Amino acid sequence: KAVDATVREAAPKPALSNVSIPASASGRTPIQDIRFRPRLAGPLEELRALSIVEWRRLSPNPTDAVLKIKGKLALLEEAGYEQRIAGIKAWKASPLSHQYLALSRESLASGKSLIQLAQAKAAALIWNKVAGKAVLAYDPASPLKINFVYDEREAAAKLGIELATQDPSDRTLDAALMSHMDAVFVMAFDSRQREVVNRRSMLRDHTSYWSSPDDFVAGVADILAKASEIPIHGTLDEEWLKLSTARRRWRVTWLSRCRAVAGLAALSILLWPRQVLEPAGASVRALGGAAVAKLPAKLTAWAPDRLLPDWFLGAAGLMLAISLLFLAASAGWRLWERNEVARFFRRHAYPSAGVAAGIFTLGWIGVLALPPILALAHARVQWEGLFAVAWAPLTLAAWSAWMVRRSGPPPATPLTWARTALAQAHLLLADEKGDRLDALRSAQWCFAVAKTWLATEAPGSDEWVRAVLGEAHVIEEIAQRDPGVREKAPALYRDSIEALERAGRDASEVRKRLDRTKLG
Repeated sequence: KAVDATVREAAPKPALSNVSIPASASGRTPIQDIRFRPRLAGPLEELRALSIVEWRRLSPNPTDAVLKIKGKLALLEEAGYEQRIAGIKAWKASPLSHQYLALSRESLASGKSLIQLAQAKAAALIWNKVAGKAVLAYDPASPLKINFVYDEREAAAKLGIELATQDPSDRTLDAALMSHMDAVFVMAFDSRQREVVNRRSMLRDHTSYWSSPDDFVAGVADILAKASEIPIHGTLDEEWLKLSTARRRWRVTWLSRCRAVAGLAALSILLWPRQVLEPAGASVRALGGAAVAKLPAKLTAWAPDRLLPDWFLGAAGLMLAISLLFLAASAGWRLWERNEVARFFRRHAYPSAGVAAGIFTLGWIGVLALPPILALAHARVQWEGLFAVAWAPLTLAAWSAWMVRRSGPPPATPLTWARTALAQAHLLLADEKGDRLDALRSAQWCFAVAKTWLATEAPGSDEWVRAVLGEAHVIEEIAQRDPGVREKAPALYRDSIEALERAGRDASEVRKRLDRTKLG
């Protein structure tokens, strides 16, 4: 022991640094309080630092928590749309969003749903919840050999017992949160998407969005105007856009049907008898020969005389005729669309299809009738051959007639537009939340639009009388607030009285308003 003590004293001692906290006079180390230094955190910082714990603190109900997150984004949007974008980026950078994306990637890789993965993770946590307690004291020298095997069924059973015994409002976050977030995000996405009608063509629809000013372009302008709060909307603009979108859908549907009829008519030619197609092919060959004869001899010397059979040339020539007729119908449809787009910008209803729609209809009829007439004019066939040629055009004609009958009256007619304006006027009069004077002026405009179009479509009808009397009522109420309208009111009342008397309707109510105006 003496030798050991001597060795320990002679051994070099490590150099120690000075103590960080000096000892007090009594020899005890003083204890200093932990001071909390508050940090200012705005909505952006809160979204960026959002974790599962903060999510639970927002609300026990995940749906309410999602609404609070959307409220933070709306609060940021009040400071500017750039702040909303920054808030979305902060949300995407949060630990909660990263956990959700990681779980989504794992779901795609494993083929399991988010709820199944969340339940499996919660089941695994049951085995790991030891809270610092010793679960097993393992002795390597013990003769008992222990092999731990993870049993997913037992863990799932324990998870079911745990979920059944806890409060329903305190469910596992990994399952409830993900399911509610999926539902809310899907609902938000579905609410922002809608059908866009371009040409109903697989080849051109993806490149013709900006060629539909009365549907896609108008919708984009409406969204941008609302986002930037630019006051470009007028009274009845939203209703007019709905009617014009329905009108475009109806118009494009007829173009799509004509395209389908032309394609089926062209394919049906391949089923015609060859004795019908061969004379048509001979005519095509004669026309081609006449055209080739006008070319230089050096260009036609190498061309073979009879490379294709007559029946094939006949079918190709008739298909070419159908294509040309469809192009003529498409040209008529484009002219029809141009005229109706011009009316769309003027907010004028569509009284009739017009001459352009007539050209489109003639092209449709030509697609059905002209190829069989050309083929039968060059061939002599019996009744069997006539039926083999005519069955397809007759079937397509019957289908076209059925589509016309089924489609009913076209949308956005003057009568429909007048009724829409009349209904909107009554809604504005019943609204008591906003500015009353603005609502009255908008209602006056709606009554005037309804009166104008009803005068052309249903003069003297009950709806027209409602529009006239409603306009007089609104003018009287506006005159009580606006002196400028009070001076013009008598002339407007006299016009309404004359219109009612010409239609043979009672004008006593408007006369009373005129008398009150004179007395006032």
